[in-house]
Amino acid sequence: MDKSWMWKDRRSGEFEKGLELFLNYAFKHSSHGNGMIACPCSECKFGVCVSRADAKIHLKVFGFLKGYTQWVAHGEFVYSSAPIQTSDNVPHNVSDIGDDMNGLVHEALGIPQQDPAMAGTFESNQELPNSVAEKFYKLIDDSQQELYPGCKNFSKLSFIIRLLHLKCLGKWSNKIFDMLLDLLIEAFLEAMEKLPKSYYESEKLMKELGLGYEKYDACPNDCTLLQCLFMSSKTAKHMRWHSEGRTKDGYMRHPADSPAWKTFDYQHTDFSKDPRNVRLGLASDGFNPFKSPHAPGHDIDVYLQPLIKELKELFRKLVDDNPTLPFSWKKLSIFFDLSYWKDNLIRHNLDVMHIEKNICDCIVGTLLNLDNNKDDYTARCDLRDMGIRPELHPVEKENGRFYLPPACFTMDRKEKEIFCKVLKKVKVPDGYAANISRCVKVKPPKIYGLKSHDNHILMQQLLRIALRKTLSKAVRSPLIKLSRYFRKLCSKVLCAEDLVHMEKEIAIILCQLERIFPPSFFVIMVHLSIHLATKAKIGGPVHYR
Repeated sequence: MDKSWMWKDRRSGEFEKGLELFLNYAFKHSSHGNGMIACPCSECKFGVCVSRADAKIHLKVFGFLKGYTQWVAHGEFVYSSAPIQTSDNVPHNVSDIGDDMNGLVHEALGIPQQDPAMAGTFESNQELPNSVAEKFYKLIDDSQQELYPGCKNFSKLSFIIRLLHLKCLGKWSNKIFDMLLDLLIEAFLEAMEKLPKSYYESEKLMKELGLGYEKYDACPNDCTLLQCLFMSSKTAKHMRWHSEGRTKDGYMRHPADSPAWKTFDYQHTDFSKDPRNVRLGLASDGFNPFKSPHAPGHDIDVYLQPLIKELKELFRKLVDDNPTLPFSWKKLSIFFDLSYWKDNLIRHNLDVMHIEKNICDCIVGTLLNLDNNKDDYTARCDLRDMGIRPELHPVEKENGRFYLPPACFTMDRKEKEIFCKVLKKVKVPDGYAANISRCVKVKPPKIYGLKSHDNHILMQQLLRIALRKTLSKAVRSPLIKLSRYFRKLCSKVLCAEDLVHMEKEIAIILCQLERIFPPSFFVIMVHLSIHLATKAKIGGPVHYR
C-alpha cells in the first residue's frame, strides 16, 4: 500500500483521505477497548491515548511521527527479515509454548499485541521506521524461530532467557556462564547460531527486554556521581479499587479510610481527584546498598536522591522551601525536598511486628530466665543504686558470691515446665504458623529460634493460655492485657472509638508493668508500644503499613 500521503501537505485532500483510512484501520485493530488509541503524532509519540476526534486533530496539526511508515502500534503486524506469518503457518510448537516470549517482546517495547492473522492486511515493507521498530522485529523473529529444526519446546529467545534464569538460580559466575555457552556452541553449532556468545551479549539482550538495571556511584562525601533512571513497574491491577470498590461504613479497613489519607486528599485536590494516582510506601528496614558491609546511616540520602527526583517529576509541582529544622534533629531528611512531605500526618511508620517481637522476647526471656533476661545481677544493682525496691537488691554472701531474691514475676522450675508444656503441645492449622513446638524444650525449660511471625502468634494467641496456671493474678493480668492490646491493634478492621480507648489502655498497662518489672525491662521497643494505637488511628490498619 502506498503511504506517501503521510508526508504530503496536511491541508491536501490526499492527506485527508489517507488519514481517514488510517483512523478506520487503527480504531478497528488497536483500540484500547475504550474508544482510544495511542496517538502517533510527532508531539505525543505514542505516549498518550486519545479519541478519534483528538487523534485526527493532532495528526492534522502536528503530523505523523517521522519514519512511522509501518503501523506496528496500530495493528499492522510485519517483520523486518522474515516472511509475514499468519495464524495458519506460525509453528504452534513455538508460539504456544509455556513462556510467552511474543507477549514479553510487545510489553518490553510498549507495542500492543495483536492477532497475527492481521499480518496480511498490509504489504510488508523492508524499510524500518525507526530503531525501536528494528529492535522489535529482531526480537519477534527470535521469539518465533525454532531453536533448531523440529524443536517443539524452545525458541531461540526463550532458550537464552531460560539459561539466564538458571544462572540466577544457581548463582553461576559470569565466567562459568561463558564457558557453558562455549560448550553449547561447540556441541550444537546450528542451534546456537545467532544466539549471544557471552554473558555480556546476553545482558544487553535482557536490557532490550526491559529486564536490565542501571547502576550509579556514590562517594563518601554524600555526592551522587551518576544519576539513576528509575523504570516504572507494570501498573498493578485494581488501581481504582481504593476509591470505587472499598466498603465505606466509617470503619478503617484500608489506609484510604484513615485521616492521614483523607487529609492529604483535602490538601492536594489536584492529586486526589484522579483515583489512578499512586501513593508510595517505602520500606527501609535493613536497607543496605548492594555489596555494602554496613547500613548507610546518614548517607542513605545519597541512595534516595534518584527516587526523590522521580517523585518530584511525578508530582509535577514546585518544591517548597524546607521547614525550619527542629533543634533536636541531627539532620533534615531528604524527603523534605518533596513539596508535599510536610503535609503527611504520618511521615514515618513504626514496624508493629518488629516491636511486638522484641517485647515478646523481653517477656519470655525474663520469665524463663533465658539469655535475654532483663532481670539479672546488673539490673538488681541498678535498683540498689536508684534506692528503690530494697527487697530485690542483690545479697552478698560470705564467699564473695551473691544471691538474687525472687521477684513477683520469678517462675519456679515447676511453673516454667508448665509454661513450656503448653507451648510444646500446641497445634495450629496448616499455614497458620510455623511448628512452634520444635522451638520449645521442657527439660530444661527453654524457648529458642522463634521467627518474627512465631513471636506474633505467641504474643497474641498463646501467651495468655500458657500463663493461666502460672504466676499470680497481679502479674498475669497486665501481660494478658498487653497480649489483647496487640491482638486488637492488628485487626483487619479498626474502629476509631476503640483506638481512642486503646490509647488510654496501653498507658495503664505500661504503668502496671512498671510496678512489676525492673527498669531494665523497659527497652525502647517496650516504650514504643504506647504510640502504636495513635499511629493506627491516623494511618489505618497496621498490615498495610
